[in-house]
Amino acid sequence: MQAFIKAFYVCNGAYPMATALIKLALLFQYLRMFEHNTKSRFVTIVIIVITALWGVAYSFIAWIPCLPVSAFWDLSSTTETRWAFGSRDPVIFARSFESHVGMNVALDLIVFAIPIPLFLEAGTRTKSRLGLLGLFTMGVLVNVLGIFRLIGISHSRAGTYPTLDPSWYGCVPIVLAAVEINLATICASLPVFWPTLQSSIGQIFITKEIEITSEIRRLSSLRDEEATAELCDFSSSPQKPSKTYGGAEVHERWCINESPLRSTKVEVESRGLHTKPSEKSLFSEGFKRMADDQESYDRLVPSPSRSRLRP
Repeated sequence: MQAFIKAFYVCNGAYPMATALIKLALLFQYLRMFEHNTKSRFVTIVIIVITALWGVAYSFIAWIPCLPVSAFWDLSSTTETRWAFGSRDPVIFARSFESHVGMNVALDLIVFAIPIPLFLEAGTRTKSRLGLLGLFTMGVLVNVLGIFRLIGISHSRAGTYPTLDPSWYGCVPIVLAAVEINLATICASLPVFWPTLQSSIGQIFITKEIEITSEIRRLSSLRDEEATAELCDFSSSPQKPSKTYGGAEVHERWCINESPLRSTKVEVESRGLHTKPSEKSLFSEGFKRMADDQESYDRLVPSPSRSRLRP
């Protein structure tokens, strides 16, 4: 139990700081949107001051709930210098959590309500409206989690009802607090990192597939003018002495047609893809066909340096 209370002390001290800093991050970003000497900017500055004071107050009583601080997790300590989160009175202990969560939800609603006039403004671009709508949606989820956490804390009296067992009755509020902080962090970070993410999102998700199709004309008949090469065996004619052809000795009983090779036809098809294809499945078929074409070329037009043609 002592190890659990130590971990709970650290989490309970970090939670008020995290909630206050996330709200301040959003509020300072609001200052960039509103012009000077406007009502929205004045309201934003007032909420910044209130949020900062609220965060400092609750962070102090969370990190220093008693004197000495070790008495918070040392159940054998008999010190009487306790307050708020460190109180041995179950009512005061539960009210400390409930007051913080209740003010946290109220400040969240105010923070996410400040940009609503900008959202309803007639000259706002559609892209800006969609961005604010996404921000509002995530803010609503954060508030819903905060409300469920408040209900759980009130029902179990911060893990002290029906018996004093925070490791059992306090688990659900702790998990909801972690999820709430994570969603709120993403919500506060999106306005800053969205331009960079938007320019790099095409490199994260593969949306195109390339298919390479190779086609070559094979030997069909002696009359085909586009044949790659033609070898005709005149078996009835007598053997004649060989002659030099292209630096190699070739027998005259073979007739070689030097028709140029027909160009290889390559088709590239691009289509939508929902999953990322493997490199092997993407190019293996195209490379295999290209290898077959090169093999056909080497077989039909042998290099003079390799071997001599025999009758």
